[in-house]
Amino acid sequence: MMMNESCDNDHTDKNGYRFLSTEFPKRKRPRYNIVHRLFDREYNLHPRFHPFVFNNKLHQNVVPNYSIESAEHPNCFLRKFTYDGRYLMAFSSDITSVELYEYQGAAAAAQLLHLIPSGDEDYLSYGDENAEIRRKIFSCFFKRHHTITAAMDGGQLSRECSLFTDDNRFLIVVSISSTSEATTSFHDRYQTNESIPSHRSTYEDYKFHIIDIDAGRVVDSIEFKTDKIQIANNHGIYLYKNIIHLYYILPNGEFIFNRKIGRFCSEEDRLLFED
Repeated sequence: MMMNESCDNDHTDKNGYRFLSTEFPKRKRPRYNIVHRLFDREYNLHPRFHPFVFNNKLHQNVVPNYSIESAEHPNCFLRKFTYDGRYLMAFSSDITSVELYEYQGAAAAAQLLHLIPSGDEDYLSYGDENAEIRRKIFSCFFKRHHTITAAMDGGQLSRECSLFTDDNRFLIVVSISSTSEATTSFHDRYQTNESIPSHRSTYEDYKFHIIDIDAGRVVDSIEFKTDKIQIANNHGIYLYKNIIHLYYILPNGEFIFNRKIGRFCSEEDRLLFED
């Protein structure tokens, strides 16, 4: 059998017959050298990758030469950095506010770390003589930029759901408050024929807040009452099984409703069904 195209496991024996080898071709190994990675990033040689993903791979070449463990930090829940690394986002201890800390750079604690005696160790040893360094190191690297109160109606923010926009300008968080059947109607609890009651998965009120990071204020909020949305680990900002709500985000940070997809995909489908 003649083959028009050759591949890595295509071979020819001494009689001129071509055959396919059972050995798998060798995979091309990526370049891990930091010089090559900087060159690839400068000339954008991997356009199929998102820039954030490509920069994360570049961080594999940067290894810290000193570690400080058990450093004291404010009474809050530290979560993650913005994509550009300028701010560290955290939730307040009562989980009603968002705290933003501005990163001061690697040289911000140089004067404090200068007090550490030189040695062969690559970490700060435990002892009373280093207690002051552990107490001040966080405030050297991070300065509180804003504290934004988002959950003002008795709800609490979800620590497992927070999203940044690609331009690092806005942050989206979710506040949750409980609801009861005594205050909601039957049609609110069962909006479609796929709404199934469950005692283990009760309905709640959700409010999505979009925060301007630089201005430190809540720009807009949208609310979904008597619903169940899977928001743990950012699995949804979508409605689980029942209805999908589509929103636009304007350049000024406002939500604009587009449409919702549930029992019907569009308003025309509902009109045809009713006719």
